[in-house]
Amino acid sequence: MNFVAIDFETANRDPASACSLGLVVVKDGVITEQKQWLIQPPNLAFDYRHIKTHGITPEMVKDAPNLAAIWLDLKPYIDNQILLAHNAQFDINVLHNTTAVYNLELPVFKSVCTVELSRRAWPELKNHKLSTIANTLGIALDHHNSSSDALACAKIALNACNCLNLKHITDCFDLLDMQSTFETFEYVRDFWDEQGFEVHSTEDQIKRQKSAAKVCVESLDIENKIAVINGYDVTLCSCTCRDYSVRRFPCKHMYRLAIELGIFEEQPTIKSKTKKNSCTLTISADQIYEQVLSDIKDDFTCGKISKAEYDRQISRLSKIFCENSLAQKVNT
Repeated sequence: MNFVAIDFETANRDPASACSLGLVVVKDGVITEQKQWLIQPPNLAFDYRHIKTHGITPEMVKDAPNLAAIWLDLKPYIDNQILLAHNAQFDINVLHNTTAVYNLELPVFKSVCTVELSRRAWPELKNHKLSTIANTLGIALDHHNSSSDALACAKIALNACNCLNLKHITDCFDLLDMQSTFETFEYVRDFWDEQGFEVHSTEDQIKRQKSAAKVCVESLDIENKIAVINGYDVTLCSCTCRDYSVRRFPCKHMYRLAIELGIFEEQPTIKSKTKKNSCTLTISADQIYEQVLSDIKDDFTCGKISKAEYDRQISRLSKIFCENSLAQKVNT
């Protein structure tokens, strides 16, 4: 029985924000290797709720390699392997999105979810959380430590296969009604259902919603819910533009398609009052700072500027606004 168990921890809700990876190799039913990496996520952007969950802070990973830097070491553990994870949809999604950020080619592999496997093995349990099953089986667990979670996942898989009389991990494919051929797994998130709508309320997403009115729809297939917009192939789940490929959140083209299909409300355009082709706006320094900071982050996320240029601009911005925090008058 051969497989690789993995577990990712993320810095925030973005599936491309991997900050730790645990990995356990099983050969012939025996655990032969255990590895763990701390990973620097893009922009060192952490959500306090995630820090509270796994205890990893920006300080801990500021000097850590990003995924691209460890890819040569990591790739052999994925290539043509069977990857196991507890709630595999999450971990495989993180793998897919994080590699996409660095334009890394994801090799073919097959995945098995030990949540589904454990449901078949122990249907009587009140739930099939990692902690619940580990406690039931007497498996030591430091939950949300990626190495410990991956090890627990591997042990759960071995116990489940033994319980179900499965001699090979590939027997899971028939049990769980999965395809038996190797393939690259890509998780497609539904941004437009009730749960997915929470992503649309952030400042970055609202900017893209407003920009959707300016794009050019070249063709629209309402029946299949696809379009060509500004030369990009667009669906409700993806777009071939750079913005979506890096961020993996709806871009302005996807918003325009959703608006055309009537499943998303168009953002109103805010018009300034003008007098003789000019207007005077009083804007606080804090407002200007937040807007410029957001633009710099967007440029870096979309690959328009390098990390060195990003750091230079952030440093310059901080210096300017430390010296001047008074309201500014901007004439346009």
